[in-house]
Amino acid sequence: MWYWNDKNFQGLLMIAERLEEDKRLKELAGYCRLREQGLRKPAFAALDRFLDETAKWDKKTSREVIDLIYQIQFCAPDVHQFITTPLTKRFLQPGVEAWLKDEPNSREALRWEGFFNEKPEALKKLLAQYPDEISARRMLIKRNCLDVIYYATHLCQINRLLMPISEIEEIIASAKKLISSAPDRTELKDVEAVLTEQISMVEDWKSFSEDCKDEQIKFPDWCQENGRTYKWGTIYFYEK
Repeated sequence: MWYWNDKNFQGLLMIAERLEEDKRLKELAGYCRLREQGLRKPAFAALDRFLDETAKWDKKTSREVIDLIYQIQFCAPDVHQFITTPLTKRFLQPGVEAWLKDEPNSREALRWEGFFNEKPEALKKLLAQYPDEISARRMLIKRNCLDVIYYATHLCQINRLLMPISEIEEIIASAKKLISSAPDRTELKDVEAVLTEQISMVEDWKSFSEDCKDEQIKFPDWCQENGRTYKWGTIYFYEK
């Protein structure tokens, strides 16, 4: 039987095998194996021992391990029990902060600060220096542009826009710039396709708003009449 959390548990075992190749990470590997078995208390005891060891490390060792842990998690996003709050608060986050303080332009530190600490400014700084960081470019396009445009337009089907058109157009312009400035634009074909559809919807909304002052006419009906096809999500309304 398939279990919804299988990828997480299988991933923990694979990560444990990878970590066991490095004697410095024995306790962290142990945490992964114990967590996969459902032994939460012993798992966190192993994690505590690992974190106690990290406090004795020099900068070089700490940064090598921080980079390795984040690389592993980046390649295994479904393993949601690998990077825990204690690991983040006691080792990863302060380690990246100290790294950036010493090396403000560090490629690795900027990357992980942007990805895992959700700091878009770090990703922007990273791209300014290393335009080939395609994952950083993709994340900025998705998180700062496509997701925001989706939020702004997801109630269009009931004739509601959640942001001013001018703000949405500014976000669209930012997304276009991020795509056009990529060294290899073909690597962003999927996000560019999403943006193209979003632009089309926004332009249609503008035409709809000018054409239809009658609130009885719904935007999806207008689109259908004009040969425009979009996927509409399901909206749920809750009463207090």
